[in-house]
Amino acid sequence: MQWEQLVQFGNVGINPKKDLGILAYYQNTNIPGLVIRRNNNSTEIFIGQLGAISPMLLRNIAIDAKIRPITNENLLTICGGGLIVLGNSEKSGIKRVYYQDGVKQMQCLTGQKIITDNGKYLEFYLEYGKCAIFKCIR
Repeated sequence: MQWEQLVQFGNVGINPKKDLGILAYYQNTNIPGLVIRRNNNSTEIFIGQLGAISPMLLRNIAIDAKIRPITNENLLTICGGGLIVLGNSEKSGIKRVYYQDGVKQMQCLTGQKIITDNGKYLEFYLEYGKCAIFKCIR
């Protein structure tokens, strides 16, 4: 493949040489599979293989964009509707979830014992393979 050719990501054609930084190639090819394009006001990430999205990748993207992740680890995270859902796909242990702007209290709906709640973050024990659900009270 020549770099002057466009790479297709869904219905978007992009030119790797001019527009993008290549973060990863598809295995055993020279075809970009994960690329990044930075503009003055934004950063776009093109991911060709959806199964390649991991909690670590999303944390690193957030950190690069100067966004504080909700947790201090690579937990599976879902946020919305006043809830934070954390799934532990790593080892059992003490986990931390940070208060988001405007949240005054977080209530654990799944029974994990809260070890620390200092108004900035909660710490709690979460076993491998388990989920913790928190209700955010504003």
